[in-house]
Amino acid sequence: MTQKKQLSHEIILLCEHIDIAQFISVYIEYLRKQQVEIPAVKIINIGNINKAEQILRQLTEQSWFEEIKKVIIFADATKKRMEREHLLYKVQLHTFLKNFPDYRYFLFPYKSTAGRWQAGFLEDVLLDTLKMETSECCDYYNLRNITEDFLLSVNNNRGKENRFVNHNRHFLCTYLAGTKKYAGLKLAEAAQKGAFDLESNKFDDLKEALIAL
Repeated sequence: MTQKKQLSHEIILLCEHIDIAQFISVYIEYLRKQQVEIPAVKIINIGNINKAEQILRQLTEQSWFEEIKKVIIFADATKKRMEREHLLYKVQLHTFLKNFPDYRYFLFPYKSTAGRWQAGFLEDVLLDTLKMETSECCDYYNLRNITEDFLLSVNNNRGKENRFVNHNRHFLCTYLAGTKKYAGLKLAEAAQKGAFDLESNKFDDLKEALIAL
């Protein structure tokens, strides 16, 4: 269990994996710089959503457990959104969250206009908001096309049973490797350096969830 931003025990943000944990941390700092009031939080990287129940049991053993007022789980909806929502409901039923007054979850990438979570991943919203100026040394669309062609070739060689589960994660890492400013950076680091338009309305659902903390 990796912990970050140990500033408060009142609001616990459980993140499915390290990329989500790091991005949430960067995005919160971005909002604060925009004079958006976000309270102190503790960000915990679960490492695997299937370990959520185990992590929640560990929380009950902490000396500061009684201080917790809110718990939010951030995860990818993946291509099996309904299964993910069922899993998070099951987590609630089998942990202290069953009688907890303030528990919510957030699924990346975002909600539809009808208010339903969309299938996908964090990287989907990042790709949607990738800035054109990230490609400093060659045409933006050329670099995107080259990246897509490369990944298509790799995917074909991997075979049907081993195709990318999260294509856009591989796309972003490959695309950024072809830039000067962002090559070798983690996605959250690239976000911190301005690779993505954090003002985009694609982040409205996330912003709303964090403002409501």
